[in-house]
Amino acid sequence: MPRRLRFIPPEGSVVEVTTRTLQGRLLLRPSPELNTIIMGVLGRAQRIYRVPIHDCIFMSNHYHLLLSVTSALQLARFMGYFNGNLAKEVARLTGWKEKVWSRRYQGVLVSNEEAAQIARQRYILAHGAKENLVASPRDWPGVSSVAAHLDDARLEGLWFDRTQEFAARKRGVELSLDERTDAERIVLTPMPCWQHHAEADRKAVLNEMVRDIETEAAQRRIETGTPPTRRPGRARAASHGEAAAIEALARSPGALRLAERTPAPLASLWLVSRCVSRREGEAPRNGKGDLPRRRLPATGSLRRGALRTGLEVRTTAARRASFLEADRQSHVMR
Repeated sequence: MPRRLRFIPPEGSVVEVTTRTLQGRLLLRPSPELNTIIMGVLGRAQRIYRVPIHDCIFMSNHYHLLLSVTSALQLARFMGYFNGNLAKEVARLTGWKEKVWSRRYQGVLVSNEEAAQIARQRYILAHGAKENLVASPRDWPGVSSVAAHLDDARLEGLWFDRTQEFAARKRGVELSLDERTDAERIVLTPMPCWQHHAEADRKAVLNEMVRDIETEAAQRRIETGTPPTRRPGRARAASHGEAAAIEALARSPGALRLAERTPAPLASLWLVSRCVSRREGEAPRNGKGDLPRRRLPATGSLRRGALRTGLEVRTTAARRASFLEADRQSHVMR
């Protein structure tokens, strides 16, 4: 499957970045240790590449960042540094031996309209409550920008200097925690649509937004009759029972339907409509009156999980079965 083009307008843009763990595994389950590491790595990446961060939320199997970048190169360098270092720390903490991320990060442009930016911010703030994991976004124990926006909480973590640790280990010296760590802080910047508002007005609007999210989550629990999976409390490592319940809920049909109803940013809707119009209305590219055909995927690519529709898979399997039958008949005739 071809990779998506990563385009940033010359004047820069707000971008929503999403990265998911391999097979949706719960490698990012909230715990005090992992929260400290995430904030340390993200704060260091922000300080090095000077990327304004508007919002962030880290769930158990994926995360969302709302950033402002000036170029695709700045975004790529920032995400390469953050994803690479966070993957190493997650693997070290959990003992995971395979790769951590399922694929490259996905960056979605958010248009300059105020409604579009507010919609994406609301979508990020609603995480945890919209999946019925907690009653309120304030209760999510993982790294989240909700408390920083509403309660002026500081998003501070530690950066572990593994290079210095390795050099000291070769010398036979054991460093203290202060000697091998640096304190880092995530600095949140207001969205471009909020920058002309006073801080008190921004906080009041965000408080009202969170109350609306809590009301919708409560109404959904009444309709379904299911309580939140987690009770509010301090961040800690989830037990095996809680992890199984969270994973089952995340993979339930209701959760999938909820994800399908999530509105996309206007920029992505415009790109999709352009692709549809090209397929339906524009002249074919091969000049022979039809659209160019795709090559049939190899059997190995199907096993590796290449994205193909059921019709393509069935058609490919039927063609291979026909070929194998013809080959068998040829051997019989010989």
